[in-house]
Amino acid sequence: MTAPRVAVIAYFAPPARAVARLRIARIIASLTESGADVHVFRPAPPVWRPHFRLPADPLRNASGCVTVHDTPHPAPYLAPSRLAIEWADRIPRAYSFLDRLAKFYPDEDAVGWTRALQDTFLRYGRGDFDLVVVSGGPFTPILPSMALARSTGARFWVDYRDPFTDNPHIRRATRRRRARDERNWLHAADLITTVSPSHAELLRAKLERGHERVTLLWNYMDAIGGGPDSPMRPEQCRLTYAGGFYRGSREIAPLLTLLKRMGELEPRLCDWTFEYIGAEGDYVRAEADRLGVASRVECIGVVPSEESLRRQRGANAALCIASTAESPTAYECGNVSSKFFELLANSCRIVVIGPREHDLFSLSRTVSDVVYVDSRDVDVAAASLACALIAGIAPARSETALTWTSQWSRALLPALRRLALPIGGPSVAEPAVDHQVPGSREHVIGDGQRGDGVAEVLDAMR
Repeated sequence: MTAPRVAVIAYFAPPARAVARLRIARIIASLTESGADVHVFRPAPPVWRPHFRLPADPLRNASGCVTVHDTPHPAPYLAPSRLAIEWADRIPRAYSFLDRLAKFYPDEDAVGWTRALQDTFLRYGRGDFDLVVVSGGPFTPILPSMALARSTGARFWVDYRDPFTDNPHIRRATRRRRARDERNWLHAADLITTVSPSHAELLRAKLERGHERVTLLWNYMDAIGGGPDSPMRPEQCRLTYAGGFYRGSREIAPLLTLLKRMGELEPRLCDWTFEYIGAEGDYVRAEADRLGVASRVECIGVVPSEESLRRQRGANAALCIASTAESPTAYECGNVSSKFFELLANSCRIVVIGPREHDLFSLSRTVSDVVYVDSRDVDVAAASLACALIAGIAPARSETALTWTSQWSRALLPALRRLALPIGGPSVAEPAVDHQVPGSREHVIGDGQRGDGVAEVLDAMR
C-alpha cells in the first residue's frame, strides 16, 4: 500500500517550546507513526528575527519519511510596528503612519512568508498530496494552504487553535474581511481540530452542515528535564506564575488581590511570596505597587524552560490563570492556557484560578491533585486557596501525563480514517519528490525507527 503524502504548513513564533510548536510536532509525529510521507513547510529564518535560527541537524522521525522545506521569509515592511502592536497595551507609542497602517494587518509578519508559500505551491499539481494540514494561527498561511489542497485534490485539515473572529484581542478593522475568509476555510475543510469544548461549539455554530468535522484535540504535554527542583521552604509560602497576560481576560491585578486577601485571612500564610517568571515584569511591579504588595513580589525575568519548571516544581503552588474576566465570553471560556498542560506533564503542584464556566474547571475535575479556585468571590477564593496550601498540594502524578498522551491516538486516528486515507498501519514511504524552490533549503530524513518522535521533531523545529 502506497504511503499517503501529507503536506504540513507550520508557521511558528519563538520561544522554542511554545505550545503551537509542540502541538504541531505531535501531529507530525502521529502522522509518521501511521506510515505517512510527511512534507513540512516552515519559514526560513528572517534576517530581522535572528533568534529564529534553526539547527543544522535534520529531523529524526518516528517512522516513515519527513521532508522539511525551509521556504524564504522576507522581512515585512511593518516588522517594527508589528512588535509594537503585540505590546500596544503596555507600551505608549506615537501613532505614526506605519503604526496606523499596521493596525489593519495584525498578522502582517506572516504575509511575506505567505507570498513565498504561494510561489512554492505552484510547483505542485494534482495527486502530489493526499492531505494538507495547516496550523490555525497566524491565519494568512491558511489561504495558500487551502489553494494547495484544491490544486492537488487533497483533503484539507485545519488545526484551528484560535477562532479568529471571536478573539477580542484582534483589531476590529480586520474582522469583516477575516470573517469572510473564516467562512471559506471552515466550509472547505474536511477536518477541523481545536483545543477546547467551547471553541469546538463556536466552530460548529459557524457551520451550516458537517458538524462532525469538528474534533476536540487537547493540547499535547511534554515533560522537560532540568536538574533538581528549587526546594520548598516550610516557613514561607512561595507561589509561582510563569507566562504572559492579556488585557481584559488574564490580568495580574485580580491574582495579587486574591493573594493579599489570603494573607489577611490566614495568619499562617501572611509571609507569602509571589514569584513571576516572564517578560512582563514592569507590568507586574506596577500593579504590585498600586495594590501595596510590592514587597511580596519577585520578578525573575525570562529564563530557560528547564529553569522555569525547576522553580515551579519547587514552589508551594504553580499558578495557572484560566480567566480573570468577570463575564467571560464563550471564546474566553475555551481559551485553555498551554501552561496547564506543561505543569501537569512536569509534576507541579497546580492551582488553577478562574470562573466555573471555564473549560479548565471541568478539565481539572478529571485530573487528580489539581486545585481549582473559583475567582468570582475574592473572600471565598482566598479561603479556598489558604485551605489548599495549608493542607498541602500534591504534585501531579506522572501517570496522568501518560494517560493524556494516549488520547492523541484515540482522537486523531478515527478522525483521519474518516478522511478515507490509508492511515493507521505501518507503511514504507516513497522517495520524496524534489520540488525545491530556488533560495529554499530542504532536508529529507527517514530512518524507519519507531518511537514517540515528538522530541526529535521539536529539535529540528527550534
